[in-house]
Amino acid sequence: MNLAHLSPRERRAGLAAARAALTPPKHERQHQHHDYDHDHDHSYDTPYTLSPLPSGAGDPAAPKAPDIPAHDQGGGGRGPSLPDTLPESSPPRVPGPLGKVLQTLGRHCAYHIGPGIIASVAYFDPGNWTVDLQAGSTYGYSLLFVVLLSGLGAVLLQVLACRMGVVTGLDLAQHCRKLLYPRALTRWCVLYPLYALAESAIVFTDLAELLGSAIALNLIFPTLPLYAGVLITSTDVLIILALWRPGPAGSISRAGRLFEAGIVLLCLAVLGCFVVLLVRVGPEWGEAFKGYLPNGAIFQPNGLYISIGILGATVMPHAIFLGSALATQARSPGYDRAMGPALPAQGVPGLSLSSTDPTTLGEPEEPSPKRSLPLPLPSLPARLKSLLLWDSQPPPPRQTGNNGSRFVSAHMGHAVADIVCSLLLLALVINSAILILGGTAYYYQTGPTASADIFSAHALLSAKLGPPAAFLFAFALLCSGQSASVTATMAGQIVSEGFLEWRVSPFVRRLLTRCIGLVPSTIVALTAGRAGIDTLLVASQVALSICLPGVIFPLLWITSGRKGRMEVVSDEPEPLHPAPKVPFSPPPPSPSPSPVSRACPASTTTTTTTTAAAAAAAGETESQRSAVKVTNYGNHWTGNVLGWLLFLVICAANAYVIVELAMGNSG
Repeated sequence: MNLAHLSPRERRAGLAAARAALTPPKHERQHQHHDYDHDHDHSYDTPYTLSPLPSGAGDPAAPKAPDIPAHDQGGGGRGPSLPDTLPESSPPRVPGPLGKVLQTLGRHCAYHIGPGIIASVAYFDPGNWTVDLQAGSTYGYSLLFVVLLSGLGAVLLQVLACRMGVVTGLDLAQHCRKLLYPRALTRWCVLYPLYALAESAIVFTDLAELLGSAIALNLIFPTLPLYAGVLITSTDVLIILALWRPGPAGSISRAGRLFEAGIVLLCLAVLGCFVVLLVRVGPEWGEAFKGYLPNGAIFQPNGLYISIGILGATVMPHAIFLGSALATQARSPGYDRAMGPALPAQGVPGLSLSSTDPTTLGEPEEPSPKRSLPLPLPSLPARLKSLLLWDSQPPPPRQTGNNGSRFVSAHMGHAVADIVCSLLLLALVINSAILILGGTAYYYQTGPTASADIFSAHALLSAKLGPPAAFLFAFALLCSGQSASVTATMAGQIVSEGFLEWRVSPFVRRLLTRCIGLVPSTIVALTAGRAGIDTLLVASQVALSICLPGVIFPLLWITSGRKGRMEVVSDEPEPLHPAPKVPFSPPPPSPSPSPVSRACPASTTTTTTTTAAAAAAAGETESQRSAVKVTNYGNHWTGNVLGWLLFLVICAANAYVIVELAMGNSG
């Protein structure tokens, strides 16, 4: 039908009637679209056809739509033209290898950066500054290989502690109590001496960090006395730690992430200051790289004593406790610290895992709507009460088994990569920069200088490079001391909670652990002065090296994989040996029932049903046992060999230093 002879009003009416006749109702369009997607699997590889006309469209009595041509055939009419086919839709984009790497890096940066940097802070604290400056001023770059070996040993121990925390959900102190507390003999002869040794390491660490921060404040503000700097440092650290709160169920809270961000900024400030100082000083890089090769400087007079100090300053005992505790946090979204499923009866021996329902294996727990509601903010009196009084709520019950395989798989790689990169790219670089700075400023300028300390290094930088370089040196020392003081106090809290299970508020715990190091630090600042502070700092690092074997031994004993301590049961087990298919054979013809069976058919049916149920239960238990998949995260034999070798080397070096100190031939 040609529309050229019609009026505009008639043409519009005809077009409206045509659209109404050709377009199905909305609910029919939805059904047709669903059926089309279901049949064709979302691919538009067939020609597009119009849908069938709605009801009434084919009725002869219904009003007919005018004939609308698809193209203008000379009459000037304008009709809608429909395409023959729809454009092909592109398939969902699958990321390539580079895209997967970028996604993994983005996830790591968003959720997993922080614990490794916090644990690595202990490896460039003010104690390291004193020892590295003395090593560089006395032997030049020759002891850089000791810094490298100590850094690699720290990487090994921190990786073991990290793996233990991710797999078991317990830190090193909690493991020691779990293994040694039940028996009175091990409790009094092993557990409590280990706690005393760990607390002594905290005291020596606090001594170095408090004195280092006080020295930095004294260098920035020369009129401020050392004891006042110690008190100021202790106060601001307590304020910072009072603002930090752990997240629920072992997760990381928003305040915890802000706390980690502050520590990361302090560490980056230290690294940036040393980059600027090294550029200004201009070390001899050829000789510096040769210093990473083994040489005989360790056997020179006083060389072993300083090397043991470098080892104690680099491999910090409290950092191992802290690293194992930070690894227990649930940082990936959607993965809580849930215990793995229980083994069936007569399963793998030696595993003490939780008793979850085996029928729910692999099924994630539905999140409760109450969990998503924000918690009400406590009032100011309630906050003050929680700071000073005992905890009103008891702590959550300790889990009795290891974490599930999904939790371990989601956290293990990120946690290990975080701690390794932090130690190698941050702690090792800063320690090497301190030694190179001391060697360049003293050894290669004025010759070997045994009396180099922080004060003289600051004065030398101020005289040669100007006050801005000296200020950068003092500011880096202050940032290092503040971050190390915070982490040392956190480690003291972890040690006291793990070994003794204190039931006091977090603020009181921090106050007590801080006072243990505050009192000797203040006494030393008042009595020793500048002359004895440097000697005391080096001696504190040697004392930390002596305390180190008491921390390495239980770590290696637990992570060696004995008695299933590092074994994880899969959350989604699969049958390891599927049952073979048995060909169908018709049952033999049953004999005619006897009069006795006719008399009691119910008892016969009950017996048969009971036997079948027992056989089905036995088969289900056997299939469940075969479906359990256990992964052992214990140390490889190379890790055990390197760990015990490091333990023996540290013990031998400590024995030598103790004998030399007793004879008065060293330090």
